[in-house]
Formats: sequence, structure tokens, C-alpha cells
Amino acid sequence: MLKRALGLSALLLCQSLATAGDLKGEGELGYTQTSGNTDTSSLNVKLSLSKEQASWHHSGQLSAITAATSSQTTAENYTLKARSNYDLGSKRYVFGSLRYENDRFSGYDYQSSLVAGVGSRLIENQGQTLDADIGLGLRGLQDAVTGKSSTEAVLLLNGNYVYPLSDSATFTQDLMVEGGSDNTYAESVTGLKLKVMDNLAAKIAYTVKHNSSVPTGTDKTDALTSITLVYGF
Repeated sequence: MLKRALGLSALLLCQSLATAGDLKGEGELGYTQTSGNTDTSSLNVKLSLSKEQASWHHSGQLSAITAATSSQTTAENYTLKARSNYDLGSKRYVFGSLRYENDRFSGYDYQSSLVAGVGSRLIENQGQTLDADIGLGLRGLQDAVTGKSSTEAVLLLNGNYVYPLSDSATFTQDLMVEGGSDNTYAESVTGLKLKVMDNLAAKIAYTVKHNSSVPTGTDKTDALTSITLVYGF
């Protein structure tokens, strides 16, 4: 049932993004390869879309990360995120969000969640913004070892901070905590975006993901440092 709800929500968001209105987006690409005593390679791809239409704000993000050392895969992650906000005025809003993540090395074959809640813009000053929100919803999990699937209620806490360091440099900090009885998932993304020219920028990001409950032999915390080129359109 949760998978059907996620699929329907994603379809509705795609329809919203496809209808009339200003559609904006960013594409990110990062690739590294080394050879010699140790052969390593990594690929980081991300596509983000957003649109504002009257009181509605829609956004979607699709990302893929892979890494290998000496032909052995060490990281493989595919994530879909989507969200719609509706302004209530006085910098307050209600939102609905969905997340689907397939991470080969997290201990879970997949994690998927569908959440609704409320939020507020706490800071808005000369380009500096801070948004915080809270929501309730459902999450589906599948254990990578046992193959057992489960569905649980979750509490979602979100924080998004943007600070312009200069005309060409912007600092961002995103924090998400999704807590349930079986597992609490937390994700922190710290980024620095540097404008190169017009619509082209370079981005450095440090991502930390943590699961409170994982199968034996699986690390609870994963960290990734990425350097990507970003093209805005």
C-alpha cells in the first residue's frame, strides 16, 4: 500500500512540474578515477527540479552514487526525493514529501517514506534563510539480510539553512531526521557552492548518513565527500 501511495504521489508531482509555470533545475556531475597500485573510481550524478505556481512550491531530486576499488563496488546508492509546499502566509507552510532510497551497503534493500507536516521560515535576511519543519507519516523498510519488509509510523524533522558568503559563494546545511520504532535515519549535507560563470558552478559537499539499527557487520554511519560541477537551467 505504501509503495502505491509513493508511486501515486510521484506521478502527481510529475504532472505538477509538467504543467504551466516557471520550471527551474540543476544538474550535477562528479567523476574521479585513479590508477596505479590501487584502481579507484567514483561517479556522482544528481538532477534537481523545482517550480513555483501561485502558493505552491514543488521540487524533486534524483541522484545516483557509485564507487569501486580494484573492480570491487564499495558504494552504490540511488535516491528519489520529492516535495510540495503550500504557503499559509506569515512565512508558514504545510508540506507533503516522499523519499525512496536504495543503498546497497546500508543494511536495507530500500527505505521509502511518505510524510505530511507543517513548517516555517525562521530566518530571511539578505539572502540568508532558515527553514524548519516537522511531519508525521509512514515508512517502509526491507532488511537486506533477511529480506523481511515492515511498515512503521515515523516522525520527520527537517532543517535547511542557506548563507551567501559572497556574490559567488554560498554555504548550505541540510539536516533530516526520520525516526521510527524499527530505525531512526539521519542525514546531514554540508555544502559550499562556488559560481564559475553564468549558469556553471562547482560544489563541494560532505554528506553523513546514519541508521540507528542495522544488521550485524554493517556500519551504522556512512560519510561521503563529493566535488561536482553544477549546471543551472
